[in-house]
Amino acid sequence: HYPLRRQRQMCIRDRDRAANAKVQAKKDKEVVEKNIQTMVEEIQKEEKNLEKIQAQKNDPANNDNKVDEAIKNSENKINEMTEKLKKENTKLKELQKIIDSNE
Repeated sequence: HYPLRRQRQMCIRDRDRAANAKVQAKKDKEVVEKNIQTMVEEIQKEEKNLEKIQAQKNDPANNDNKVDEAIKNSENKINEMTEKLKKENTKLKELQKIIDSNE
């Protein structure tokens, strides 16, 4: 008799934990989605900036080494933001698994 009651209590407790995890995952998902949107916008902005810098390099009147450095910096920035974006996408997938779980 006692073990069944204990098992039922544990089941109820586990169900509550799973529900709380889903609620938290939904909140976290909203934050991650906003982060992703911001990152995409920043990458797009930096890509436009890179195009402008590359146009300066193609200008025959400009033979400044700073343009090459600016291109490298811009490309590095885009690569760093892309890596962060990949991590956020991974988080998003993990959160979605929690939300979709039927526990």
